[in-house]
Amino acid sequence: MSRTNIAVLAMVLTGFSAGCEGSSPPAANTASTDSSQATMRGGMEGMSGMDSMATSDPADVVTGHMREFETLDADSMIRALAGHRQIIANMIARMNREMREMNMPADEAWTATVDSLRADLIAMPDMSARELRDFIPLHHRRASKLIEMHRRMMKSMGM
Repeated sequence: MSRTNIAVLAMVLTGFSAGCEGSSPPAANTASTDSSQATMRGGMEGMSGMDSMATSDPADVVTGHMREFETLDADSMIRALAGHRQIIANMIARMNREMREMNMPADEAWTATVDSLRADLIAMPDMSARELRDFIPLHHRRASKLIEMHRRMMKSMGM
């Protein structure tokens, strides 16, 4: 990923995060922008989904990111983890904000899935490379489930 693409991605993620009023990523993720950019270069280089963040449906971008993240070797996953956690935290915050804005109550399935994803984000930094590699398919299923629930809710609201 070129320095220009990394700078654009950092701006998009910052804007995406800023749009998530009152929300913040998991406490363990407090890396500086420079550190995040270095992490992104280390493990997410060449991930095509990342380049389209500004122009695509964020859920589609996250889905593509998850597919590509799953293909990384364990060491690359560790290097890319901070960026991945930020993407998922931003997705959760955006979806929750959209639901609040439309006065859509969260049901038990939604709440359980969000809680599971947040627990994933907290637990992943403490995993070894091998544990993380083995864990990612389950994490991907949870993220996909949340994306699908969100799409169904939005469709039911005529969006």
